[in-house]
This record gives sequence, structure tokens and C-alpha cells, in this order.
Amino acid sequence: QYEFIKTFLILCFSKSYKEIDFLHVAGHSGGTAAALLWSNIKKIPVLMELVTEYARHQQKLLFIFKVQPYKNSKIVTLTEKTKQECIRLGVQDNKLWCRPNPIDSEKFKCEPEKRYNLRKELTSFNENQIVIGNVAKIIPQKNQYLILEALQYLPGNFVTLLAGPFIKEGPLLSRDKFYLDKIHDFIRKSSLENRVCLITDFVDAEPYMKLSDIYAMPAYNEGFGTPMIEDLVCRLLL
Repeated sequence: QYEFIKTFLILCFSKSYKEIDFLHVAGHSGGTAAALLWSNIKKIPVLMELVTEYARHQQKLLFIFKVQPYKNSKIVTLTEKTKQECIRLGVQDNKLWCRPNPIDSEKFKCEPEKRYNLRKELTSFNENQIVIGNVAKIIPQKNQYLILEALQYLPGNFVTLLAGPFIKEGPLLSRDKFYLDKIHDFIRKSSLENRVCLITDFVDAEPYMKLSDIYAMPAYNEGFGTPMIEDLVCRLLL
């Protein structure tokens, strides 16, 4: 609710939003709900992206209310299932565009000759080790912790790369910090320091995927994610 109020005040009083033609929103949060409410008040259309299979166009507002995009908005859905759910909830078909996430085929492709050079450049791992890679936000939903639990039972030549941003602000900071601390504690208590490369900054996923031998996606509550397609075209084991 703090994020909702903060975002709504910014939209109302910031000069940056005085004269705009439309808003682009994605995700479920207090900030997104504030943007939708503001767009309805101002009668400004929204381009809304529903980036997971379980996302919906309606956002919770102050616990009991719901808000949705202004009537002349467009909604982009990741899957046909999400589109049909929006139609069931009252969205007209012509307001919806089902567009599965594309991949950059020039960027994500099989280049095994680069593997060990990238590994040497970006990690401390060598060509004799088997790298299990994962690039994702460091949040409980992504479940990187399961990879570490599995690693302790694998032979010593198996190592893991966990790369992805740890978001250092926002309403879920305490939750995510607790999760990151849990990862650090497990690495230390299991003596895995030499077998884990943990990067908590935002990274370009491509080189980190290409230096891996295996790509792990143990996330909770996610469908067929785009990284899975990217890894398949890079010919990694999943």
C-alpha cells in the first residue's frame, strides 16, 4: 500500500507525467495498481504486459478494490491461456494480443567454442568442471536454493553459477534479503565456497548461459519460461 500511495503521488504531481499519450505497465504491484487508477482518472490508454501465465489485467487496490486498464487500452498476454482468462473476466478479444516471448536467434545460438573462454573471463571455473548455471532474480520464487541443496550431493567437479540481480529496494526487500542471507549461510555451512559463483548484480544472460554445461530452472509457479527456449537453442542440458 505504501508503494501504491507513493507511485500515485508521483504520477499526480511530477512534471514528467503532465502530458503523456499512454502508459506502459507490467507486473503485479502497488505501483502498477496506482498507474492503472491514474490512467482511468486521466482517461489515458495503457499498454499492459501480462508476463506470466498467471498474471491478470486486474490489480488489487487498497486490499478490497480492483482496478483494470482504461477502456481504450491494449493488453499483451504471454500465452493463449492467459488471453482466454482475460476474456472470461470481461476483456474484449480485440483489446488483447497474444504474443509469446521471442528470442534473439542471432544472440542465443550454439557456440561451444566460446564456452571455456567465457568461463575463464567471467568465473573462476575451469574446463574440467561441469557448470550448472542459473540466471534469474534472487527471490524465493526462483528457488536457487534447491540447486545448492543438490550440489552438495554431486561429485566435486560439479559447480554452480547463480547470477542475477538482487533488488536492493522496494516493499519486498526484507523478504529477498532473508532469502539471500539463507543462500550465503548454506554455502558457508556446506563448505561450497569454491564450488559456487554467486553474482548479485544484473547481468546479460547470454554469456553466462553459454559458459554453462547444464541449465537449471527450479522456480516455483512458473510456466514455460523464455530462458528455457534460449538454453535449448544454445544446446545446453536442462
